[in-house]
Amino acid sequence: MAVREPNHLILWKDLNLFWGRNALSIREHQHPTIQWVIGVEGEFLWKNAQGQWEGRKSLLIGPNQRHECDARNQLILLLSFDPETHLGEHLIRSYQLEDGRCIPPRALIDSLLAQDLHTSLVQERWDELYQAILDLLQVPPSASASPKLDSRIVEVLAFIKTELPAEIPIKKL
Repeated sequence: MAVREPNHLILWKDLNLFWGRNALSIREHQHPTIQWVIGVEGEFLWKNAQGQWEGRKSLLIGPNQRHECDARNQLILLLSFDPETHLGEHLIRSYQLEDGRCIPPRALIDSLLAQDLHTSLVQERWDELYQAILDLLQVPPSASASPKLDSRIVEVLAFIKTELPAEIPIKKL
């Protein structure tokens, strides 16, 4: 039996990153964040305004825009940005998302995927990963929040890694 790699979810103050697979199709929905969906290994399906399914490698979705994607069992990178932060405002201006249009930033995909994001995730190089995303999106330093963790959080994470067993059953959590 093949071992399936775990999904990753990383939270920063102004953006979230999901790297992984989902066994379910996503029904039509909307959310208040700016969402950038990228098919890491190939295209996923997106339902266009005419209700037809289209293959997409990448899709940038403005806040509160209804959309539907099908990326079942595909490796995806999903970046969600808070539109009410300086970073979110930068994206809305840069990609003309004021009216919620979906604009796939195709020129950025290869640059983003050429970076070794997976290694950064596995090795927990969060600052490096965050900075790579900002650099790619050409975010001015004044438009981003600091990815630095509170020292108390760093201390608790270190304790968990050294003092708790690697595998904790769900019931115990």
